[in-house]
Amino acid sequence: SCFEIFNEKIYDLLDVSYKTQKSSKLASKSQLNISRDNDGKTIVENVHEILVSDESQIKNLIETAKSERRIAATSFNRSSTRSHVIFRISLSRSTKKPVCISIVDLAGCERTKKLENSRIKESVNINKSMLVLGKCIRSL
Repeated sequence: SCFEIFNEKIYDLLDVSYKTQKSSKLASKSQLNISRDNDGKTIVENVHEILVSDESQIKNLIETAKSERRIAATSFNRSSTRSHVIFRISLSRSTKKPVCISIVDLAGCERTKKLENSRIKESVNINKSMLVLGKCIRSL
């Protein structure tokens, strides 16, 4: 699975079904929710989990996710990532309990004083989540 956190909302980067919706209005990605399962494990509800069997399939999924990720130009960077992305891989053998690996790509912090007004909300949310992450790492 692969999802992004953009402006404190979660979106599935492997769900491209919104592109095929026939609607007079512009279709958009559905927002996902976080909850806990019966074991107390945090889960992202309704995120697409795609079974793969080789490296080329993983590369294709990464390319799909990259094409769906929110990117915008800022005064500092023409292709600035505007979201945090989590790529989760669950490895399993028939006789063992699955092992889950999460690879995280964080959006960069920015100085809000030097940004255009249209990017202020995004930047504030990026910086706030980076601050929370820093606190989590310090407490660990």
